[in-house]
Amino acid sequence: MQALVLSGPRRMSLESVPEPTPAPHEAVVQVDFAGICGTDVELFVNEHFLHSVNLSEALARCGR
Repeated sequence: MQALVLSGPRRMSLESVPEPTPAPHEAVVQVDFAGICGTDVELFVNEHFLHSVNLSEALARCGR
């Protein structure tokens, strides 16, 4: 699957990441739409970063 990764100061990249495997009592969701929130912009603009995939704004469907 594809993910927008905050990979360094003022650097984002679209990367292939592995499909998640749910643990018991967890669900996999199919994200139809995702947005970038104010915190993401703040991290990007002010050059604070973690090599991470953040998802705080999404419209998704549950599935397995």
